[in-house]
Amino acid sequence: MDRAAIELIHGGCVLPLTFVMPSREGCPGRFDGSLHYGDGSICDLGTARMAGCQHVPASPPSLYPESLVHTAGHHVFGGLLNNVHFGHFITESLVRLWAFDLLGESFKSVVFYKYSVKSEVPNFVSEVAGQIRTAR
Repeated sequence: MDRAAIELIHGGCVLPLTFVMPSREGCPGRFDGSLHYGDGSICDLGTARMAGCQHVPASPPSLYPESLVHTAGHHVFGGLLNNVHFGHFITESLVRLWAFDLLGESFKSVVFYKYSVKSEVPNFVSEVAGQIRTAR
C-alpha cells in the first residue's frame, strides 16, 4: 500500500450521519455525515460512497462548536458504519482498516458514523473489532 493514501488531519472533526433518504423513482438518495479538516472544510478522502445515493456532507462544525466533543489522541476515520446488516458491515464498513498495518499502534481508536441513527451498534461490530485487534 502507498503511504500517500493515508492523510493525516490535525484538529479534524467527524460529524454524525443525521439522515438517509433512499433513492426513489429514478431520483438519487441523499445522506450526510462527514469528515472535516481543522478549518471546517470537507476532507474528500472521507467522503462516503453509497450506490444510488449522493453524499451531502453536513454543515461545517464551526457552525455549532458547543456540541463538539474533543477526544485526545490519534484516531483512524472508519467512515460509514453499517450497523443494520452484518454483510454490509463486513463489505462496506471495514474498507479503511487496511491502514492499521501502516499505522501500527499509533492510534487510540477508530471513529465511525452510524448508518442507522436510531439503531444501536450491534454486538457483531465489537466482536469483529476484537478479532482484528487480536490478529494484529
